[in-house]
Amino acid sequence: MNTQNPPATNVISARAMWSIAILLGAVLCIVAAATWSGRSPSTGLDHGPVVRERALVFEGTLNGSAVIHDANGTLVADYPSGKAVFISTIVRVIDRERSRRNLPLDAPVHLRQREDGHLSIFDPSTGRTLPIAGYGADNVQAFAALLN
Repeated sequence: MNTQNPPATNVISARAMWSIAILLGAVLCIVAAATWSGRSPSTGLDHGPVVRERALVFEGTLNGSAVIHDANGTLVADYPSGKAVFISTIVRVIDRERSRRNLPLDAPVHLRQREDGHLSIFDPSTGRTLPIAGYGADNVQAFAALLN
């Protein structure tokens, strides 16, 4: 009869625990230093100077439709429900941020194209920039069409 204890299979070595503790401490130090430095976070959106820009007013509904006017009130695009899902999603993101800050929902945003072709939406009301790149060629093309 074997009276020895079975080997422990779920034991973490002291070296592994110390390594984890040191790593967590280093991460906390980096985050604290970044927070206390006072620098604003970099978004990586500086892709050169703006070469084209258009002020647009987005109106979206919960059913997925979106109506877009230029700053003068001229109709730029009218998308029925389901035809511009990405654009209506961006409209909801902008509206949510503005609502959170008690800002008017009907202020224009600036659709910008940089020198290297990257598109972004800048909301002067919130100071927030939303990059359009990375959401697929069709979605980027839908916003590029709004610049014309």
